[in-house]
Amino acid sequence: MVSECDLESEAGKNSESLDYDSVMRDYFKPFEPWDDVPIGRNSAGREFKLGSLITQCAHWVVDLYHALKSYNLDSFLERYPKRARVHGSTHPASILGLIILGVMTGHTHLSQIHTMARIDLRAWWLGGGCMPTPEVLNKFLQRHIKDLNADLIKSIITNIPKENLPSKDEFDLQSTLSAWHCIERNFLEKELSELTQEAKRKATPELKKQIQQYKDRLRSLPSGSTTRPSMNPKSAAPQSHSDPAMKRISKTAFVYDSMLDCYYCPNGRMLIFECALKPQGTSPACRRYRSKDCSQCSLSDRCLTLHKDGTRSTARTIKRFQSDDLKDRSRNPISHYDQTAQQG
Repeated sequence: MVSECDLESEAGKNSESLDYDSVMRDYFKPFEPWDDVPIGRNSAGREFKLGSLITQCAHWVVDLYHALKSYNLDSFLERYPKRARVHGSTHPASILGLIILGVMTGHTHLSQIHTMARIDLRAWWLGGGCMPTPEVLNKFLQRHIKDLNADLIKSIITNIPKENLPSKDEFDLQSTLSAWHCIERNFLEKELSELTQEAKRKATPELKKQIQQYKDRLRSLPSGSTTRPSMNPKSAAPQSHSDPAMKRISKTAFVYDSMLDCYYCPNGRMLIFECALKPQGTSPACRRYRSKDCSQCSLSDRCLTLHKDGTRSTARTIKRFQSDDLKDRSRNPISHYDQTAQQG
């Protein structure tokens, strides 16, 4: 095990002359695929390895790995302070690779990428067995959001030979960038909410500057970046969840993320916790979640409340009762088991 003194001495070198490759090799897990994992046997009893399966069935993931290896990640590695270079910790390229794999396969939330890392064989291979929690993914974005953008993701993907990319039914560059913008928007909105609350307690110049930077970046995102790509199974239009008589999208169309304690709407926007309501009369206690301004959303006429005076509310609220935990468990027992196991 590397001692803290070793870390201090290695990290104390001049940053311009620091050999980042050796530092990452010494203190991070190598960014290497998970080739030798046995995943089954054929009819002759011969053992199959994960690496051979990925090479045969998803060669574009192999190309993505090589594109990441060839990309200059110095700007990412520089952001790890000397005390963060812990022996055996996950290499940042592994998490970056999982995020790019996630948006290429249509995932638009960190919780979906977390699940993908646990159940998708392509993610197992690319991440070298790395299975980060949503909290780890969120911390990664906090540290690298200045460098992570659509141009970086596009430049890495364009290094994959076009003939090796998945078919148009499975992959589309514009849908991939839209998925990234959705993750980016949800992250910025949640960070802005937390930073604004912190600024109310103690506003510092650095905090105000960070809030303004996040606001500027949020405004720069494409207006359609809240729409989920059509190839994501969870991106299906919510007709089956809406009340035909009221033509309003019902609560069941919203996905609850127990890890981050928030809801996601059918258009990919985040509803964060607003307040806890005490029981009143026959109404039990609940927690209320609220979205940001949704007046420009394409689903606003079916989602936002229409008042008697003809005006429409600008945000959607969701109440979560204690019984909703049981309902979520019955709708998706596998996902519930996966989250419970992770929390335990």
